[in-house]
Amino acid sequence: MKKFARFGLSKTWAQVAVVALVVIAGSAIYPLTALQTTQTATGYIQGKVTSASGPEAGVWVIAETKELPTPMIKIVVTNDQGQYMLPDLPTSNYSVWVRGYGLADSKPVTAKPTPGTTNNAPALNLTALKAKDPVEAAKVYPGSYWMQMLEPPAKSQFPLGGGQASQQTLEGWMHNFKSSCNF
Repeated sequence: MKKFARFGLSKTWAQVAVVALVVIAGSAIYPLTALQTTQTATGYIQGKVTSASGPEAGVWVIAETKELPTPMIKIVVTNDQGQYMLPDLPTSNYSVWVRGYGLADSKPVTAKPTPGTTNNAPALNLTALKAKDPVEAAKVYPGSYWMQMLEPPAKSQFPLGGGQASQQTLEGWMHNFKSSCNF
């Protein structure tokens, strides 16, 4: 038998050792690949959003669940006919509601996705509620909306303040305002 001079092992023992290492490495990797290939069943929720005015185009339909290992929120926007589809939802119970400009948030409805990807899910039709007044409507507006409504000081009012913290020009004021705004 030919021996490996460096380690004092026969060729057969070296082959056995290599095979053993490959088996050990493969068995160590197997649980990781098993976790990666596990897929949960997914489905979808579809329907139409209407209000007293008819179909609501461009409103958000929000589905939220806390029943999964990680809380999940999915948001879609309705098309011109008020239709929506919330795709690829893991099987769970979801609170689904409508939000949009000029609307008050609708009351959440509990729904479960229809498994699969075929177009056979029962429709979950939602009703959008017009806001009672501008204050109620404004509750859903993002911060960037309010920023664009801001009226900066008139150019004739500059320089503003006194000392080193003063704003010398309207352009400088706008730059400083936008730089420190975290919308």
